[in-house]
Amino acid sequence: MQKVKLGIVGCGSVTRLYFPMLRDMAQKGELMIACVCDSSEKNAREAKEYLGTRHYYLDFDEMLANETIDAVVNLTPIQLHHEFNLKAIESGRHVYTEKPIASTVSEADEIIRSAKKKGVIVTCAPPMPLHPDHVRIKSLVDKGALGKVCYARATGANPGPAWITEFTSDPTWFYKKGGGPIFDTGEYPIQLLTQILGPVKRVSAFAATTVPERVVVAGEAKGRRIRVEVFDNIQIMLDFGEGTFATVDVTYCKLSHKDSPRVELYGDRGIIYHYQRKENPIAVYRREDELGLRGWLTPEDSFWGACVPVMQMSQDPSRPFSWAEGVLHLVRCIEENRKPVLNAEFARHVLDVLVTALESAETGRAVEVKTGFDLPSA
Repeated sequence: MQKVKLGIVGCGSVTRLYFPMLRDMAQKGELMIACVCDSSEKNAREAKEYLGTRHYYLDFDEMLANETIDAVVNLTPIQLHHEFNLKAIESGRHVYTEKPIASTVSEADEIIRSAKKKGVIVTCAPPMPLHPDHVRIKSLVDKGALGKVCYARATGANPGPAWITEFTSDPTWFYKKGGGPIFDTGEYPIQLLTQILGPVKRVSAFAATTVPERVVVAGEAKGRRIRVEVFDNIQIMLDFGEGTFATVDVTYCKLSHKDSPRVELYGDRGIIYHYQRKENPIAVYRREDELGLRGWLTPEDSFWGACVPVMQMSQDPSRPFSWAEGVLHLVRCIEENRKPVLNAEFARHVLDVLVTALESAETGRAVEVKTGFDLPSA
């Protein structure tokens, strides 16, 4: 079978999360990268050379018209996602898009309708529902390890791209309308919690522009002062129904953290913590009153336990998990004609929760979430 041919649009800073593993996948024959596109000729040319593609383009419409590609990988800024996703779909291409899938729920609806009409698959980052840690946590919860989940806490917080020293391009657009942490970092905790607990029923939130001006600390725009035009600090409460709640912080006001779990799940019989950067990322607390036992444990991955630690971090154990796993997921769904985990309805629901949080913060009331989703196994 001929491998799925990809065209990539958007070759800015986010590519550092994608390109190394995409190149590795292409070299192993798991997919083909035919072309790249960016409005910056420098970015497009460097991407072409790094990935070894045949062509680079400065115009997306030209790329769609001239290339016989099967799918588009959309790595453009947030504000362009809807437009570029729709163009790719209407040209008959499958799509993997950086998050969010669009800027409004109505735009996401349009993308879903168009994809069904054209018979193409649309998938959306981030790929974390595919990560073995997340799959394992969901499995533990589904099997009743926590009993009834009562509440959860999760975080989508960092200093913001203007204050991140590894961010090399101009971050101004993150602080303009359509940007901000709600669409940048907010996707991660909402996606994780809904993957585990299902669709959100209601949202209540507080939001503010806490730091109204940012000074860029690194990269090509170092020293630039940015007037912040969006909320940079949002606190969200989620109601999953049946007495299950969650709190989420979504902010560009978290300079760092120390041993802070990315997610905490509290049930009437147990607890799960998930850490981002620890040798043992999952910690489980179990209470078994009938046995007189309670305490914390670290799940082991083989019969031999910690003596022979085994953790396959991606579909290929020779490489670490990366954002490129989401692209490979799309490729395999195309090849095998199956519904993706990172499907458009799931992405739309996450977006719905985020925009509903903004509505709640602006109106001062709890707001119902209208969308849902169906999630196949990872």
